[in-house]
Amino acid sequence: MTNKLFFYSAVREDDSVSTTSTDSEVYIVSSSVDPVTREVTKSVIYIDLGDNIAALEANRKDVRSRVDAARNNNHLIRKTVDTWLEQADRLFEEATQLKSEAGDISWWKGWVTSSRFRLGRKAAKKNVDIQKHLGEGSKFGENNVSDPRPVQSYEPEPDGDFKTFASRAKTEFQVIAALKNDKTSLVGIYGMPGVGKTMLMKAVMAQLKKEKVFDEVVMVVVSQKPDLETIQDAIAEKLDLKLKGKLLSTRAEELRERLNQERKTLLCLDDVWERMELVEVGIPYKNAGNRCKVIFTTRNQGECERMEMDEKIEVKVLSEVDSWDLFRSKAGAVVDSSVFETVAGNIVKECKGLPLAIVTLGLALRNKDVIAVWEDTLARLQKSISEKMKPVNPFIRLSYDFLQDETTKLCFLFCCMFPEDFEIPTDVLFGYMMGEKLIRDVDTFDEARNRLQATVEKLTSAGLLLKLNDRFTMMHDVVRDVAVSIACEQRNEFIVKVKMSFDEWPDMELEKCKRLSLMDTEIIRYHVPSQIKAPNLLTLSLNSFNDLHEIPSNFFQEMTNLLTLDLSNTKIRSLPASLSSLTNLCTLHVNKCSKLTNISPVVKLNRLEILCVNESGIANFPEEMGSLTSLKSLNFLRTYPPYTTISPKVISRLFRLEEFSGNYIENLKFSSENDASPWKKMTRFRISLGKNHISSLGYPEEMEFQKSLFLTLSSISISHLIQVLLPKTMFLYLKCEGIENVLQLDKIEVSFLNLRELVVEKSRQISHSYTVW
Repeated sequence: MTNKLFFYSAVREDDSVSTTSTDSEVYIVSSSVDPVTREVTKSVIYIDLGDNIAALEANRKDVRSRVDAARNNNHLIRKTVDTWLEQADRLFEEATQLKSEAGDISWWKGWVTSSRFRLGRKAAKKNVDIQKHLGEGSKFGENNVSDPRPVQSYEPEPDGDFKTFASRAKTEFQVIAALKNDKTSLVGIYGMPGVGKTMLMKAVMAQLKKEKVFDEVVMVVVSQKPDLETIQDAIAEKLDLKLKGKLLSTRAEELRERLNQERKTLLCLDDVWERMELVEVGIPYKNAGNRCKVIFTTRNQGECERMEMDEKIEVKVLSEVDSWDLFRSKAGAVVDSSVFETVAGNIVKECKGLPLAIVTLGLALRNKDVIAVWEDTLARLQKSISEKMKPVNPFIRLSYDFLQDETTKLCFLFCCMFPEDFEIPTDVLFGYMMGEKLIRDVDTFDEARNRLQATVEKLTSAGLLLKLNDRFTMMHDVVRDVAVSIACEQRNEFIVKVKMSFDEWPDMELEKCKRLSLMDTEIIRYHVPSQIKAPNLLTLSLNSFNDLHEIPSNFFQEMTNLLTLDLSNTKIRSLPASLSSLTNLCTLHVNKCSKLTNISPVVKLNRLEILCVNESGIANFPEEMGSLTSLKSLNFLRTYPPYTTISPKVISRLFRLEEFSGNYIENLKFSSENDASPWKKMTRFRISLGKNHISSLGYPEEMEFQKSLFLTLSSISISHLIQVLLPKTMFLYLKCEGIENVLQLDKIEVSFLNLRELVVEKSRQISHSYTVW
């Protein structure tokens, strides 16, 4: 359509007017026109300007909404988008001001005033500018405003109080100087457990990146049983490299080619236990010009020699002054009292300058004002040292002993059932704890989860756990060693054989065992016994049990007291018949079992409270599942279809259900309000109905909101199910296929009492994000 720009001029007979032919039509209106025409054209002059201002404002809001959503997902906004928004803001202000000025100018004696003429020309030009800007902004769709943030853009941060340690300044300077030396390519940092090697390396990384000595700085954890493919994946991910090869050698060549580029790269390998063949991984640490350098930490000085390092540097214990300052910061001002000063000083001396010991013990004694507790602690420390125990173990053991309740102690011991350096999902830990009814005096799962979070906070405060976020926690490998030792002391109630390799099924005394973990374990001569006699076993984890394809039919026959079973991350195709004999089972995890398509034996577990089948291959829940009347938590989220069918009759019978999460749900409807009764108790849900895929919507599964709905609406009619859940919903995503205007949603007769964020999408016509607080 041809644009029409209206120019107004007070034209005299001797004026010469010339116009250039363009796609736009230019109208020159003389003062000689009649008053009626003049008034009409006076109104027309700014109609286009008003429309363009409105269009610019709408487009500006849309682009800014997409920018906000991208920033919430840690994306980098493209420079062209920022520039467009800045120009849009300027154009909007100028056009609005111009329109305002036009309203203040009057006509004089039938002639167009010179001011009106001047503003008319400005208005015409502004219309052209805005139209051009709108055209440029049309390319900023949902996927064209940002790019994923490179891993290298995240700055490494040193842990804790490292920068306050004056006695570490010399060591840090030595390491940095070695890495700046053009002749050095491999630097080893060694020291006893808990001395702060990782802390030092992170501080060095941060300083070198700040000084821009290296273009890229990458840190990966190696651990006691290194897996070269896993290490390759970790390095590649942090270099934003997609490895395509399947063979170790092919992947190594891809990585080597990437690291041989012109960029200077520092690779930091943490916790090396034995010689590691860097060439096999694909690390060219002896390349031309030493562009790729490697720094690693190890407990053993001998490993530095075996790694053929260019320079090795020892991380020594803290000085007495630094030890005292660190202890005081953790134990609190109580140590300043003359009553406690002497015994506190002696406790610090027993720590021998070891930061991990100082921190864990200081937190355990924090603000305790009973002198007998401090004196008993000192006596026990002196005894432990005299028995030549490992230097750090007694301090961790004491922190464990100071835990005031059995629930917290057992939560600590449950964490050692996972491999070292493992990011422990809080949801899995919750399932283990609830399976054995270890979280007591709570009425709902919501209360129980809060209690677990409080317990994790206690362990974190005591220096016994490292809290990553609300969804994951971790245990320091030194702390884990002590936890395993404590767990195994208790009449063999815990047996932990994780991330190990056996020739055949390990010989274990399971008569008294209550908790058995074989996570990430490999049996070379693959053979699972047809039956295991473990009458007292309460918790069994076969999570990531390598190459577990089939479980013998009678495997669980002699485990009648089992309360928690974890078969996640295995390749099982079916559940054995003997599973139905686990009549006391409360928690069952079969997450990421993609080959598992049938869970029929589960229907007889009438005491089951938690069932997690996330990322499984299950497409149909049998109607018999309605017999699981004790079920309180049902979870079946997945990344890809098939769609899941679950009968309304099943849900209506699960009257104790408090938590529900699932997507790719084909039908989840009920016809009457009575069928909605189970949903009224729901305190935690993440539900996607229709073709919505949660992770593809730009909102990751770990998002903050635990009460989330993803819906496809063909009209504004809402089912009973949705009417029950909407008042509780915190995050709501609506894909509207039959709604033309977001204002139509006002017709939904539901109060959004807890809504914090709303996203509405309908192709190009509707796409808005609203944050509600």
